[in-house]
This record gives sequence, C-alpha cells and structure tokens, in this order.
Amino acid sequence: GGRGLVEERLNGRGKGRGQGSGVRGQGAGKCVDYWWRRIDRQPLICQGSLMTSIRSYQDLVVWQKSIDLAVRTYELTRSFPSEEKYGLTSQMRRAAASVPANIAEGHARRSTGEFLQMLGIARGSLAEVETFLILSERLGLTQSGSGDTLLEDCAEINRMLNGLVSSVSNRQQGRNNKGQGERQGSGVRRQSSG
Repeated sequence: GGRGLVEERLNGRGKGRGQGSGVRGQGAGKCVDYWWRRIDRQPLICQGSLMTSIRSYQDLVVWQKSIDLAVRTYELTRSFPSEEKYGLTSQMRRAAASVPANIAEGHARRSTGEFLQMLGIARGSLAEVETFLILSERLGLTQSGSGDTLLEDCAEINRMLNGLVSSVSNRQQGRNNKGQGERQGSGVRRQSSG
C-alpha cells in the first residue's frame, strides 16, 4: 500500500537481517518488533530511549490500525436503525475513536507512566468495541458474521497494545533498576572513603 510504515509479523520473513521472531533485544530493554519503516527497514523502537525513538504517535502501526478500526466501525454503524443513533451507534463510534485517541494522547504526554495509563484506557475502549460488536450481532443489527473481520482486527490491535505495554513497562523497570544500582553504588563509595 501507500503507507510509509507497515507492521510485519516476523514469521520467518526478514531473517538474516537481524530480525527475530517477535521480540528484539535482551533484558529490560527488549521490545516487540511491530513497528518498522518501509524505506530503511529500521526499528522505530529499540533505538535509545523509547519515547525519543518514535518521532510521532502516527509512527506507531498500532495507532494506524486503530484509526482503520474506527473508520470501519463508523462505516458499519451507518446501517444501524435511527433509534440506535444515541444508543449502540454512538457508543460504538465513541469507543472505537477512543482507542487511537488515547494512544496519541499518552505518547504526546512524554511521560512513561502517563503513556502506560493511556494505553490501558485504549485497551479498555477496545474491549468495549468488541462487546458492542457482539451485542449488535445478537440484536440483529448486523448480519451474522459481518462483524467477524472487525473482531479479528480488535484481537490483533489488542496483541499489539499488550506488546507495547510490556515493552514500555520493561524499559521503565530497567531505568528504575539502573538508577537504584547507581544510588547504592554511590553510598558504598562514600562509606569506604570515610
């Protein structure tokens, strides 16, 4: 397609260029290989600080896929009856739009803790979308199976969000451990010098 950024599931493709099978790097600095540039094939994560490696939330494929999910949700709900305008139609659209919005807001705040908090909210909104899709089919608002593709998209986005949360959490823990070690080492040096 025309996107400058694509997700590649590392199921054997790209091996020999240093790619793994889902996780790149070791220890607290590891991260999930979901975000790659089409042009230079370089990871958007795993380069220095997580928050500075990604130039914009729009570089995140999970954000791009969430935008696509929101658009398809709007398209699906256009066929809902008018009496659902302030019911499922409104709720599904709000929840779907909330997923990329919270990813964007969390990244823009430039605080790891706030980023994790907003990613958690995004996951909650995604669960709402899934629930509303199932409910709309049970109520006969959509044809049987018509929401299956969207449910598959939700599952994929959820896996990507989980991977991103894990990556950010591990990196934050690594920084905390490093800082604690430095403080302890400093205390030992002071004691020995006295």
